[in-house]
Amino acid sequence: MHVRKALCDALSQEVGDQRIGYMHQHTSTDLLPLALSAEVTLVDADYRTQFQKLLLDPLTTAAPSICGPIVIIVDALDECLDCSSRKALLSLIASDMAKLPAAFRLLVTSRPDPDIAHLLRMKAHITPRQLDIRTEDNKKDILCYLRQCMQNVREEWSLAPHWPGEHVIQFLATLSGGLFIWAATAFKFIQAFNPPTRLKQLLAAGEIIHNDLDQLYSMALEHAGDWTNATFSFSALSLVACVILSREPLTAETMTSIICYGQEELGMPVLEFLGSVLHWGPGVPLSTLHASFSDYITDPNRSGTKPCFIDINLHSSGTQAAIQYLRPDLAERVGTHIPESLKYVSQYWAHHLHATATSPAPIVLDGLKTFASQHFLYWLEVLSLLGHVSGAHEAVEIAQTYAQGKDQALEALLHECHQVHCRICPSNITEHTTPVYFCFGNGPT
Repeated sequence: MHVRKALCDALSQEVGDQRIGYMHQHTSTDLLPLALSAEVTLVDADYRTQFQKLLLDPLTTAAPSICGPIVIIVDALDECLDCSSRKALLSLIASDMAKLPAAFRLLVTSRPDPDIAHLLRMKAHITPRQLDIRTEDNKKDILCYLRQCMQNVREEWSLAPHWPGEHVIQFLATLSGGLFIWAATAFKFIQAFNPPTRLKQLLAAGEIIHNDLDQLYSMALEHAGDWTNATFSFSALSLVACVILSREPLTAETMTSIICYGQEELGMPVLEFLGSVLHWGPGVPLSTLHASFSDYITDPNRSGTKPCFIDINLHSSGTQAAIQYLRPDLAERVGTHIPESLKYVSQYWAHHLHATATSPAPIVLDGLKTFASQHFLYWLEVLSLLGHVSGAHEAVEIAQTYAQGKDQALEALLHECHQVHCRICPSNITEHTTPVYFCFGNGPT
C-alpha cells in the first residue's frame, strides 16, 4: 500500500479544505496548489519532503488564521507496512510533527511493536497512554457492541425477537476478555452461517477461547470449510496469502480475478467461507479483520500445526497467479482495456516473487520462462501505458536473482529481457514507450 501518498494526500486535503471552518483568506487552500505547481515531483517525494512542502510550510504561513485545537488521528500505526518500510514515517512522527503550529495535536493509536515503542519513547512532546481493556467503560462498550451485533444477526436470519438472550450476550462479553477484536471475530463467526449452531459451538468452547484470539481464530477457520478438500484449501490459502502480501489494497473482485484466473466463480464463495477473518464490501478493499490474524496464520509457533498455516517464504501461489495472469490474451487486453487486476500484477508481480525467493518453485520458474519468452514486451507496453516503465528494471533484476543457479535457459532469457528493456526504455524516458519490438534469438518476441 502506498501509505506515504495516502497519508500526505489525506492530511493536505483536509487542512486545505475551507469547509472545515478554521482557515480563512490566504490559507493553505491557496498555498497547497502553489506548492504542487512549483514542484510537480512532490507526488513521489519522500515523507519528509512531502511533509515540509505540503503541510509544514503552508500551515506555518497560515498559522495566524488557524483556530484550534485541531486533532490529526493516525489509527492502527502498527498495521502500516513492515518495520523497515515504516521507519521513515515513524521518524517523521517522532521528530517533525512537533514543528506544526501549536493549534495542531496528533493522536496515534497502535500496538506497542518494538520499532514503534523505541522511536516514540522518551520524547518530550509525546505523551504515551496505555489503554486498559479491563475498565468498566470498556466492558460496557463491548456489551453494547455485542447487543447490536446480535440484533443484526436476528434481523438478517429472521430469528426469535430476543435471541440469543441477554445472559448469553453477557457471557460472550466476558469471554472477550475486554478485546474488541475478539468480540468482532466472534460476531462474524456467528453471523456467517447458521447462527444458532455457530453460537452453540462458540459457547461449548467456553474457557478454551476465553480471551484467546489464537484459539478463536483456529476455531473460526476450522469451521470455515473443508480443509481436506484440495481445491478449497489451495484457493483459501492463496487468497489469504495474497491479502497479507498485497502491495496495495485490492477489492475482492480484483483479488479473486488474479488468484482464481479462469475459475473466478470459485473465488467469491471461498471468500464467503472466510468471512469470520476477512473484511470486504462493494468497492471496499479486501483485508484481514485485524493485524493479529496475519500474525497468527503466518507464525509457525502459533498455527504451524494447522492446515490453515501460511509459510510466507514457501507460499508461491500468489506469485504463480500473478505471472499466470500476465500470460493469456495479454495483447488483446492491452489493446482494449487494462483492468485493476492487470494493473496490479503488472506492477507488483516481482515483489511477490521476491517474497518467495528463498524457496523457488518449479511451477513459478516455468511461468517466468513463458512470460519472458512470449509476453515480456506486452508487459512493458502495459507499464508504459500506466506510466510505470521505470519499475521494469527492478522487476527484471528480481527475476534474475530468483532464477540464478536454478535454470540456465531462464537466466539467458532474463538477460535478454534486461537488454531489451535497456534498449527501448532508457533511463531518461518516463512517458509512454514507442511500441518497437526487437528479437534476440529465441528471446522476447
